[in-house]
Amino acid sequence: VPVGPQKDGTRVLNEGRARQRYRPASTFKIANALIGLEVGSITDEKEVFPWDGKPKPRAAWERDQTLESAMRESTVWMFQEVARRTGKPRMQEWLDRLDYGNKDMTGGIDLFWLQGGLRISAMEQVKFLHRLAEGRLPATQRSQRLVRNALVVEKTRDYTLYAKTGSSGGTREPVEWWVGWAEKKGRPRAYFAMNQGPNA
Repeated sequence: VPVGPQKDGTRVLNEGRARQRYRPASTFKIANALIGLEVGSITDEKEVFPWDGKPKPRAAWERDQTLESAMRESTVWMFQEVARRTGKPRMQEWLDRLDYGNKDMTGGIDLFWLQGGLRISAMEQVKFLHRLAEGRLPATQRSQRLVRNALVVEKTRDYTLYAKTGSSGGTREPVEWWVGWAEKKGRPRAYFAMNQGPNA
């Protein structure tokens, strides 16, 4: 939620928008993966989810996937399968436990974060990521570690960037997200959650 007045180390640009909830779109893959690991819908980082051989919107999705590749390529079909394996009762239980946005699952088990009722604000995204980065979510350390590892998009000797994009461009409420955090030796973690859309 970068730039603007600084309060408690948080810089906010457009506080009204930072507090407004939007569909998480593919940023929900972070929570979906964590929940999937907790309930066994994803065995571990090595489990392979086979491609069904049918054409997909992106060429990178037309192959077997693991947690890491599906997070990197934002492979929707794999995370829809994870959600179906988890099922509505367990998913709702975990949304409540994680205090994820408005916790609204209307729209179907494999669509609620893409076209359905789930909404989350940039401020809530940062709070969730902060707890994940520090291993303070109500989930096992193993699951949190595997999700963190899957979110690494850049790593050098000096810093590591953990991030996820999200886009609900094909809906009536289009929004694009970039969320995550950066770690640099000797510095506190820097968390961010940015979104843009027609009202930005």
